[in-house]
Amino acid sequence: MLNKIITVIIIISAFTLLDYIGHQYLQKNSGLEVVPQQYYTNKIIYGSILLFAGIIFIDKITNSSGYLRVFWLTSIVVLLLQSRYYSAYSPNFNQYVLVLHYVALAPLIYLAQEKKYV
Repeated sequence: MLNKIITVIIIISAFTLLDYIGHQYLQKNSGLEVVPQQYYTNKIIYGSILLFAGIIFIDKITNSSGYLRVFWLTSIVVLLLQSRYYSAYSPNFNQYVLVLHYVALAPLIYLAQEKKYV
């Protein structure tokens, strides 16, 4: 259990770092809105909680595996985190960031799953 919690925190921290880099790129090259620093702190806190809850939910309820499990875990985290920003940011921002989040998080979850960490 402790190993899963540590793995979840590592995954979300790496996701947040990739997200930070992606936001910097999009702000510079696409003129998207700047997010406050608390955005990244909240992502680590709530992303970790959502991913851990998602792992429990997927393992107990759906019993999914492989790519489908990666898709469900990524979707739980990305869509629930993103739901907080639909009214705060422009539709253009939300479209770019939604794709960025899937592209950044799904490979991290996939790698951890392949190593049997989650």
